[in-house]
Amino acid sequence: MTEFDEKDDETIKNLMFHFEKRPDRFVKISEFMPKYTPKQLSNRWRDHLDPNICKEAFTEDEKRYIIEQTPNYRKSNKICWKCLSSGMKKIFNRRHSNNKIKNYWNANQRRQKKKNSKLNVPFFINDENGEK
Repeated sequence: MTEFDEKDDETIKNLMFHFEKRPDRFVKISEFMPKYTPKQLSNRWRDHLDPNICKEAFTEDEKRYIIEQTPNYRKSNKICWKCLSSGMKKIFNRRHSNNKIKNYWNANQRRQKKKNSKLNVPFFINDENGEK
């Protein structure tokens, strides 16, 4: 997979200025940057380069909102991260990328699972002979 560098990022930003209103903007940009697919360019823009994305860490209120509200955005075993992001924008007036929200949710789920598995480990007391 090809890594993005600063020059690539600047090229994407400049081309987005010209093509931002077009529905096929990432296809057009990929014509100028053939080493990237339109999907790679779209992800780079939405997750890192879009100037409307908040780069700051989540506040405690935002974290609590993600944890409490994500189950409400589940549709047929999938979570609508875009909908959750929009809801957060309305409440907190900050727009985080869908990917950042999803990463926080998944990391939190792993932490909870690890914490719960530690609590469920059987505890054995050895007698003075070292037997269980």
